[in-house]
Amino acid sequence: MADTYGVASMTAQRALRELQHRGLTYAVVGKGTFVHPQAPERIGTDAAGLPVAATTQTPIISDNPALNRRLALCLLERDRISGKIVDAFTRKDTAAAWQATEELATLQQAHTDLADDLAAYEANLGRAACSGAPEPAEPPAPAPAPKKARRNSKA
Repeated sequence: MADTYGVASMTAQRALRELQHRGLTYAVVGKGTFVHPQAPERIGTDAAGLPVAATTQTPIISDNPALNRRLALCLLERDRISGKIVDAFTRKDTAAAWQATEELATLQQAHTDLADDLAAYEANLGRAACSGAPEPAEPPAPAPAPKKARRNSKA
């Protein structure tokens, strides 16, 4: 996978661990890693990969493919640079680690507009979700504090 996608082997291993942690894949010792049969439902897509009602806490930005692409490319680049940092630390190459860290900071600066666009998207998503629900008249009253048990003085 690392050669196929042009990333460090640590990055590929980390991606597989994250997919397994999220329940999208499973590993069989001596056989390999496989896609979980319920993976499409878990990421909110049908078998053809089309979005369905989200079942995870992270919604797919199905109505904005350009934003999806920008986010995916930024995350791929971030992970590639993170792999360089890990490799540099593994080799104890301080100069390379520093250079990769600077590269990561530059990437973050270059994509501040992406962070703003994502925040705006999430804000609009929140407004759309709340627009049909009436607001409560008053916040709920706090629950009373539990009473302390009395100590038996005859003991």
